[in-house]
Amino acid sequence: MIDEFEKTYKSDKAIWWYSRNCFLYRIINGALRQKNLEVILYFRFFLMDVCRQLQSAQAQYLEYFEDNPILKVYRGQLMTREEIIYLEKFTGFTYSINSFFSTTRQRSTALMFSGVTDATALRTDGCISVLFEIEADIRLKRKPFAYIGHLSYFGSGEEEVLFMVGAMLRLTSTEYNKVQNLHIFKLKFVSGKKKSPYTDHEALSTISIESQFINVGYLIQRSYLHENYSVKYYEQLLHDFRTDYKNTCACFVSLGWIACENDKYDLAFQYQTTALQLYEQTQLSSADLLINIYNCLGTVYRKRNDYNLALEFYSKAEEYSSSSCINYCWINFDQFRNVSSIHMASIYKLQQQFDLAWKMYQKIIEKLTDDNLHKLVFQYILKAYNDSVENRKHFLDYTMKYLPSHYEILVYSYVHIVELAILDKNHDFAIDCLKRLLEVEWKSDKYIANQKQWYYSNTPLLYKRIGCLYEEKGDLDSVIEWFEKAFDTSTVLSLFISHTYLITARDIALIHAKKAAKILL
Repeated sequence: MIDEFEKTYKSDKAIWWYSRNCFLYRIINGALRQKNLEVILYFRFFLMDVCRQLQSAQAQYLEYFEDNPILKVYRGQLMTREEIIYLEKFTGFTYSINSFFSTTRQRSTALMFSGVTDATALRTDGCISVLFEIEADIRLKRKPFAYIGHLSYFGSGEEEVLFMVGAMLRLTSTEYNKVQNLHIFKLKFVSGKKKSPYTDHEALSTISIESQFINVGYLIQRSYLHENYSVKYYEQLLHDFRTDYKNTCACFVSLGWIACENDKYDLAFQYQTTALQLYEQTQLSSADLLINIYNCLGTVYRKRNDYNLALEFYSKAEEYSSSSCINYCWINFDQFRNVSSIHMASIYKLQQQFDLAWKMYQKIIEKLTDDNLHKLVFQYILKAYNDSVENRKHFLDYTMKYLPSHYEILVYSYVHIVELAILDKNHDFAIDCLKRLLEVEWKSDKYIANQKQWYYSNTPLLYKRIGCLYEEKGDLDSVIEWFEKAFDTSTVLSLFISHTYLITARDIALIHAKKAAKILL
């Protein structure tokens, strides 16, 4: 059969071969489940052919059934009790399927595969019958799926619908059918994409083919937690792309990133230099390649604490960065490693050039269509490169002038460094941060708009927190001072939250008693 495959295989017969009871089905699904990269790379032509056939079949189906795009399919199988308990526990979660996922439009066919019995006929092998009921919108094209009866080796008898590797299914509910002794899991096919004002085409157009090669290698390294797997991936691609200079260059760039991530800085520099030479010699034109090369070189020097050279390379990368909005899917894809402006802002903060850091932050958020990312970017800049809490506070103190518009970001950030200071038993620093946080609170829109009414702010709780830290220091006079402030400002607040979180007269009396006892000693 292997000889037959080698001699007769054509791309338009990929699904026919996959559905045939032969070596292909077992090898490919086994490799996908075990993440066997070598086998996956060897058969990637076949995976791509199946994907193209599914895309074509999905488009044809939608053309004929545009008015009824919701497809209901079923899958029956046996599972262990542990697997069922796990699924029931995580109802509402979304699961990514790590192999091809075969279903049928016929519920009766799926029940047959589930091995369903009646309630009195218990199985002796410890397995339990399970039926998956899946609703899928044929208009969602991120991971193709389609009816393959006309493409399958077995024809249309099983009414098979095949989902591509990586399909995402959200478990919406579970139930148990006592009559049939059957566990039923209801799922919904989802696109796995965060809502944005851009279409799939626009989102994909923000990243080039060569950048996708680079990102795939990064995903492999994250998944396998070992550089050898991703290195093998690119070495194989280098062999295949011998006459394709652009993708060869992308492979060298990727190998440079892998070396950099594994702290092999000389090797990373060597790969990026090779990529840059190839780029110039072959007169390539790809901003994405140059951005990756310069960002990687910037990261090499940044990790070596040579911040001036790092800034030089990050600045070169920034020159080629697109002026269009940064898409959510890509900004956090690789933990910001390829967003030069974020690293420039972070280095400026390290160098205490807070005005430059803030200007760069403003430039970044202008490209963000999702306001939720503003805090994420700010936090990355604040925490970048294991900076000291003292320097983080200096940066926050500088940004206070931009209140009240950045109130939430500053509150979250000050709380973060307070917790770090408390962990280090640096109570004086934590108290100083909390006092700055009080200033942030008093300048907030909410506080000002409500005529400085304490119960519209966190002020009483901050007073209490400061008092508690003074108590840990043993400064009882200061404890009394701050507890009394907390008590005076929490009268109205006590109508809204539990007394457990507020200072009471009894708390103050206990501190006075503690102070008196200390004097007597």
